[in-house]
Amino acid sequence: MGSLNDQPKAPLTTTTSIWPAAVVLITAVVTLGVFLAINLVADRGVATTTTTTAIVVGGLKTAPTNSALEYCMHNSVVPSNIHSAFVVPFGTSTRAGANIP
Repeated sequence: MGSLNDQPKAPLTTTTSIWPAAVVLITAVVTLGVFLAINLVADRGVATTTTTTAIVVGGLKTAPTNSALEYCMHNSVVPSNIHSAFVVPFGTSTRAGANIP
């Protein structure tokens, strides 16, 4: 224990450097810049393609309407505009107990 006559001293100073955090931030910015440059150089744009109607392989005729699609024509839960996207072979029938969950 010191005597009561000791002169007051300033606390020890320690400095915390911001450079480790700055290095991480600089590395992130440089990495982002490199990948943006690669993207600009290698970008080919979006190619548009035309689509055709699907062909059912195996000689099956397609049915323009079918009872199997009747569950896709409800306006309540299932979107009503998806039934035209299905290609159904002629003679397809629904399974017993089909319902919209």
